[in-house]
Amino acid sequence: MAHYTDYYDSQIGGGYSTKFRVFAGSPYQRGHGIGSFLGGLFRRVLPLLSRGARAVGKEAVRAGMNILTDVSERGAPLKQAFRTRAAESGMNLKRKAEAKIDELMKGSGYKAVKRSRGAHSIIGIAGRSIASRAANKRKRRTGKART
Repeated sequence: MAHYTDYYDSQIGGGYSTKFRVFAGSPYQRGHGIGSFLGGLFRRVLPLLSRGARAVGKEAVRAGMNILTDVSERGAPLKQAFRTRAAESGMNLKRKAEAKIDELMKGSGYKAVKRSRGAHSIIGIAGRSIASRAANKRKRRTGKART
C-alpha cells in the first residue's frame, strides 16, 4: 500500500512523505511577461495611431482628387502632378502632426476631473428653502442681511 501513497505524494508535492515539497514555477517567468507591457503600451498608443491613420487616409483622398483635377483640367503630366501633390500632402500631414503634438504637450499637467452635481431641490431639510438658509448663513457671518 505504501507504493500507492508514494505515487500520489509525488504528484501533490507533499503529504505523507517526510520531504516538504513546494511548487516553484519556472525561474524565467516573472510577473505577467512582456505581453502585459506591450498590451498596456498598445492600449495607450492605439487611439493615437488610429487617429493618425484616419488623417493619412483623408489626406490621401484629397491628394488623389487634386491629382485628377491637375491631370484632367490643367493638362499636367500624371507623374509631375503626383510628385507635387504627394509633397504637398506630406507637408500638410507634417503640419497637422506638429500642431497635434504641440496641443498634447502643453505642460498643463493632469486635467482635473469635473464632477457634475446632482439637481438640488428648492425645498431643503424641514421645509426651509435653500435660499433662506443661505441668507441666514450670511446674516450670521456678517451680522446683517444682504438685499
